[in-house]
Amino acid sequence: EDGNVDAGKAMGLYGLGQIGKGMWAKPDAMAAMLHEKSGHPLTGANTAWVPSPTAACLHSLHYFQVSSKECFEKRKRGPWCVSGSAPGGLFRVPVACSASAEVETKLLALGGIEEVTSEVREAAQAILGYVSRWVQLGVGCSKVPDLRNVELMEDRATLRINAQLLANWKLHGVVTENELRATLVEMAEVVDAQNAKDKQYESMIVNGQVRGDGGKGQIAFETAVSLIWVSGAKLPRPLMFFCP
Repeated sequence: EDGNVDAGKAMGLYGLGQIGKGMWAKPDAMAAMLHEKSGHPLTGANTAWVPSPTAACLHSLHYFQVSSKECFEKRKRGPWCVSGSAPGGLFRVPVACSASAEVETKLLALGGIEEVTSEVREAAQAILGYVSRWVQLGVGCSKVPDLRNVELMEDRATLRINAQLLANWKLHGVVTENELRATLVEMAEVVDAQNAKDKQYESMIVNGQVRGDGGKGQIAFETAVSLIWVSGAKLPRPLMFFCP
């Protein structure tokens, strides 16, 4: 996010375009947002994403308290933003010294097996939590409880991010197809429990198995699988923007 502001300064964008800083995805945590997002205009950012009109009104108070333009003008370009080069502090490609060490090197670069397992579980749960409401109930951007039952605003963009992460890790051997499928089944049970009180909701798992598995399959679960196995492998990848 600091890179957004640094790039905006390098391009002279202030007053000409939006320089984004931050995303608040907890619609029910307005007091925390009011406290934490006060730091955004202090960095020189002039816009930020919020999940509701109430949040927008509250966040607007920060721009009365702080002159983001003055902060922007005083800001020095970040050390990673070097003309003609990639932001080295933002992205590092894990490189293995041998084929046998490839997967281990990737795991270490991503924080180790526990970190990878946690990321896979959280991404799978987020995908299933959103897709089950989107496909079955026709509900798009909405609050979806995460693994800690904190309701977060999810939409097609966050869905794509999580699906692409899992598709990339599957492609590069960080997680196997069997491991990913097993995690999806595990997280589908979690999502079913989180939606148990919704009478319109159709559970994805019955007796530890995907509903209809072996045949057509449960539509929400199979949609999640398709987003990772099919869309994640074929859709164009997001671009990485470098500083000029």
